[in-house]
Amino acid sequence: MFHQHHLTACILTTTAVLALIGCAQAPVVPDHAPPGLRTSLVPTAEWERVTRPGFGAPPGFSFLLPPGFERFDLQPIDSDAATYVRGEAELHYDFGPYSGRPTATGGDVIEQQIRIGGRGARVVAYTRADGRQVVAAWWENVSRGPIGRNHLLIRAEFPSPADRDELLASIYSVEWE
Repeated sequence: MFHQHHLTACILTTTAVLALIGCAQAPVVPDHAPPGLRTSLVPTAEWERVTRPGFGAPPGFSFLLPPGFERFDLQPIDSDAATYVRGEAELHYDFGPYSGRPTATGGDVIEQQIRIGGRGARVVAYTRADGRQVVAAWWENVSRGPIGRNHLLIRAEFPSPADRDELLASIYSVEWE
């Protein structure tokens, strides 16, 4: 009896340690992101919900967009993609099997795994050489489409800190349908 109880205690201890290790590596929620990836801005009722179906298979996704952005459809070959523009600020999404992981090509780079819409996303922020700021989020393997696993990239470029807070709040509003 002692051996069985001791074995059970060892298994429970090992499971607890592995769970703690897993939690330490899990994505953080936006409120716990590094300062350069935080925003206190909360979308309002005036924001538009953009909903996109799954690319070849569920789930689809949606996000909130601040007022004043105009949609420009793209002609992607192997994905669902569009760009939204307001003045000098733009937000682009690309949903499909070849939607690439964001790379920082500038200074002041901040990178963090953040839980957005119940899924882990790689979020990157940086300043380009021309001074424009970029924030991007990438969700890997969100569904299986007709030609492979689908990924979602949402990338925002903007010149001012006010745009940054709105576009970061837009990225953090992603939900999976």
